[in-house]
Amino acid sequence: MLRSRLLRGLVRLRYRLSHQFVLIVACLVLLMGGRSLHTSNFILEPVHEAEFTYRTVHTEPAAVPEEEPTTETPTKPATRASELCKFKPVVSLSRNTGRGQTALVTGVAGFVGSHVASYLVNQLGLTVIGVDDLSSGKSKNIPEGVQFLRGSVVDSKLLHRLFVSYKFDHVYHLAGHAGEQISHHLRSFTYTNELVASANLLNAVVRAGGTRRFVYLSTSSVYSDSARSDDSPAVVHTEDSSTGPMSPVAIAKLAFENDLQAAQRSFGLSYVILRAHNLYGPGQNLQDPYHSVVSSFIRQHLNQRRSQPVTIYGDGMHLRAFTYINDVVPLIGMSAFLPATENEIINIGTDELVTINAVKDMVGDALGRPRPATYVKSHAEAREIRVDHTKMRCTFGARPMTSLRDGLAQLIPVVMAGFSGKENIQSVLRAKQMQHVELAEGMAVQSWEGHEVDVVNEMRVSEESENSQAAGGNEWPGARSNVNI
Repeated sequence: MLRSRLLRGLVRLRYRLSHQFVLIVACLVLLMGGRSLHTSNFILEPVHEAEFTYRTVHTEPAAVPEEEPTTETPTKPATRASELCKFKPVVSLSRNTGRGQTALVTGVAGFVGSHVASYLVNQLGLTVIGVDDLSSGKSKNIPEGVQFLRGSVVDSKLLHRLFVSYKFDHVYHLAGHAGEQISHHLRSFTYTNELVASANLLNAVVRAGGTRRFVYLSTSSVYSDSARSDDSPAVVHTEDSSTGPMSPVAIAKLAFENDLQAAQRSFGLSYVILRAHNLYGPGQNLQDPYHSVVSSFIRQHLNQRRSQPVTIYGDGMHLRAFTYINDVVPLIGMSAFLPATENEIINIGTDELVTINAVKDMVGDALGRPRPATYVKSHAEAREIRVDHTKMRCTFGARPMTSLRDGLAQLIPVVMAGFSGKENIQSVLRAKQMQHVELAEGMAVQSWEGHEVDVVNEMRVSEESENSQAAGGNEWPGARSNVNI
């Protein structure tokens, strides 16, 4: 009996010592970071669940691979999400989605605002109240069924009375004024009409309460330059990428994005921010030389003698994406109703990148009027803006996007159908200049005849008859205002 007890005790002691030794060896291996112990590695082998043993293997020291120099990796979208969302069914809403609800659309007489207002009325069944000061929009653009008030979002008193008179379920803030290049010469104007006006609208929304979603149309210009100075790949910007706006109008847009996020944290405001880029299509103001590259090139091709070149700012090698308006209007309209868009930033538009020189050539081909180009100095701007649209596809479905060449093929016949003769073309295409230029230094403006003129002082041009004639309505003159507040 005594002998058997002593044997069992020795076995238990052996197991304890074995376990302790195993733990010591394991700690040494961890401390060495998994590297070889010079002339020997300890390799642990399980015998059974209660016992371990070890053996010694003699090896040469492992060769440590040389570290390769690291380079900055461009921002890339999640490959799996991108691939999955390429096949996601298109999201659509019924015609009764907005029945019994009221939406406010700012910039309703403008290019984007008029298209979105039409979609809200005809596709979603909303009651739409539209506001526009007609500084660049046209009253003829306002869709049937929209109740219109002529006025500026800068006017906080107007907004206060408007929100007292109506309960808005949704607000679509689509008004905008200065283009990127001209905004360098209109800083005060730009910040007043982009940032102060937006803050006024936000104050009115929070003060009134009851708004379900604030939809804000921002710009992809808030991102930094995608191009790299070295040979590394260009950055593809996702919604989480760092920003780096290079013009006053983009700075103002980004500032209000931040203000919306602050309002959500402070007041619980529900919002969605849509970053679009270079929208074009039917209804664009061809007289505005500052907003759109496409409309500027169309105007120059039609309005100048064939021997005159088309003016391009910079060297024409800047890469941009151009999105056909009909491709994104449903996304803007639906964004107020989808739970997935709440308090989100979403890039919207096409992936196709085209140089400015190529845009000029495509416009010339579509019009049958190819032209040479003349290049003038431009302000600093991003060489490339590459944007990832994975989130757009995951949210709204994988929608087909119109190529620039196909979009121009649809747009040009609409443009030409509005002209009855040469005299009408010249009247419609006469480029309007901003009334007040704050900084004339370094500014070259393309006149409608095609000659560069240096601006040395304040420019003033008369309003076109359509927007200058008073048509009655209320204390804000003109353009069939039919909203009483």
